[in-house]
Amino acid sequence: MIVEPRGPTCHDVIIDDHASSDPDHPTFVMRLCNFGTGSATLLVPSHHNAMTDRLLPAVFPWQSAWIDVIGYASRLPYSQNPSGNLSLSRARAASVVNYLQTFLSRLGFNFRINVVEGRGDWDGQRDPVPDHGFRRAALIRVFCQGKPTYRPPPQLRHGYTIAATDQFVFQAIESASVSGGLFEANTMFFSIHDTRNGRIRYFAYRSVGLSAPIPKLPSVMASASHKSSPVPFSTRCKILDLEDFAGSAEMEGSPGVTLDSLSLGGRVTLRMHPRAYADRSISGPLVVSFSFSRGFGATLKDVAAGNVTILGDSFRPAVYPD
Repeated sequence: MIVEPRGPTCHDVIIDDHASSDPDHPTFVMRLCNFGTGSATLLVPSHHNAMTDRLLPAVFPWQSAWIDVIGYASRLPYSQNPSGNLSLSRARAASVVNYLQTFLSRLGFNFRINVVEGRGDWDGQRDPVPDHGFRRAALIRVFCQGKPTYRPPPQLRHGYTIAATDQFVFQAIESASVSGGLFEANTMFFSIHDTRNGRIRYFAYRSVGLSAPIPKLPSVMASASHKSSPVPFSTRCKILDLEDFAGSAEMEGSPGVTLDSLSLGGRVTLRMHPRAYADRSISGPLVVSFSFSRGFGATLKDVAAGNVTILGDSFRPAVYPD
């Protein structure tokens, strides 16, 4: 509940962030006060900081949200325009919506603007201060939906905003597998490059599964490969946190042989089910297909189920000669 101030002044931002699991009640409420008299311009930095530093962490763990924005004006009259306060309150609501849409959409957060309206000066008619900053305001109500899952909001460092994107580049770094009879264990390291923000993180795929050996090949064997060509790919939703690529996966190989730089066949397909898809109820896997350029051993025709995990920031792959 937003409490009205008792004195003639108030803070630029008043927040009621008591979370509610009831979909009929807002999860987060914030009132941006002290708009300039006759102005619909957001205060910098207080209004901007409140939305990025307080609203964003409150809503980011949720799967989606719908947002109401209501503008207000003080009872100070417009001598040339009797309906000016109503228009001004609507303009203040529009300013908030424009800013919210700008940064929430860039972060890939699934939201919908539900109600945008101006209520003029009707609730301040009895205010003893004709131009109280509490009335020169816009109210934001956020109704979060779905099941909250902890995801740290983006860190805005050095004035640079990381933007969610759907454009990435995959590159397999190294892989090893060991087969014994019908069983095979696989490990692969790969990188995902966020080309929009210039970030790169490394991942590990590990699995133990069944294999179907190629006829006349030994039943117990091992293979190791490294370095594929970069493979650009796009996701079906915009992703901000690269940790959201973690999840279950299947790796399928087609028969082939690699000896040093000579490679015959042996294409590999990785089907990932990233957390970003699960959180947004997106069906179907993220598919990347590639071939290793160097190594030794034979690639079997197999399908192995495993998991993709993100590696620590300090991980650096082995450097192989071209």
